[in-house]
Amino acid sequence: HEQKSALDHAVTFGHGEIVEFLKLANVHNPSINKDVSMQAVALEDGLGRSETKGHHTGPNRRELKVIFRVVLQVLLQKLMYPDQITRRVVPFFCYCACACAVFEHVVASRSLRQSALPKTSIIFEISVPAILILTQYIIRMDPGVAPPRDGIKDFMVLASELPRKELPKVKQLCTTTWILKGLRTKYCTLTGSCIEEFDHFCILLNVPIGKKNHRIFVFVMFLEVISQLSHCALCLCTLAHSGVRFGTALMQHPVVTGLLVVHVATVPGICLLILVQMVLISFNLTMNEVLHMRRYEHFWSKEQQFTNPFNKGNIARNCFDFWWTRARGRTLDISTKTDSG
Repeated sequence: HEQKSALDHAVTFGHGEIVEFLKLANVHNPSINKDVSMQAVALEDGLGRSETKGHHTGPNRRELKVIFRVVLQVLLQKLMYPDQITRRVVPFFCYCACACAVFEHVVASRSLRQSALPKTSIIFEISVPAILILTQYIIRMDPGVAPPRDGIKDFMVLASELPRKELPKVKQLCTTTWILKGLRTKYCTLTGSCIEEFDHFCILLNVPIGKKNHRIFVFVMFLEVISQLSHCALCLCTLAHSGVRFGTALMQHPVVTGLLVVHVATVPGICLLILVQMVLISFNLTMNEVLHMRRYEHFWSKEQQFTNPFNKGNIARNCFDFWWTRARGRTLDISTKTDSG
């Protein structure tokens, strides 16, 4: 009625413990409005200043940690749930950058680069068409869409065959597609379908990453880093053989300079994505599960201890399962087997 949130009331009455609780709730539940985190940061900063009784102090380590957490959460939300403009602009930008790199290499600098760096030039010329072909293949392939079935009927069949303790949860029934989802089958709002072993929605390819395209997606990311690093070396070779100082060469080759800026801006992000994927694969987890860990009851015991029911025992087995056996969704529980099988 007063157009105020719970956080606003906590600010008004000075309940610092409630503020901390709201911040933690927002961190563990990304579905809560991200503005609450920003309000919590501002509130904490205001309370800290009031406690110092007018003494001006800079941000402490705790405040910086909260701000970094909020920024990281907002970025992850943008990556996981991009809007329509982001889904169109990012792939278009990637294709334009690729076209400029290929055009500049073939038209302006190919002979020089082949004589100075022949192996690097061959790597670039092979990796670019391979990435384009694999990218189009990923876009057109099935990411792992769950087949349309009568989820209510499936649930009733399981209810007649399994004991009550082994039945799947009622909330595993998707109320949009009416499919009885497995523990790793998630509804993708951007495509309007349930994706088995849903990991995340890739804004670079504008497709969800699931059970059937996850492996080739990771391979393409490795290939993308190799391609960009090779082209970055070729661009530096062009600038080095221009016969002038490096700063002057940057001004004389604006296309090469722009491509170098693109590489510097995108390669660290792709490398970070690969690192995150490798860590999650080694523990048999998905990015979606890490972001929404508190929402999934099968990761928590009765004592609220974290347990991974999908872990195959060690890093080697989890990696082998991802790249070969493809049984990442299976657990030791009978109910889980029926859900994810």
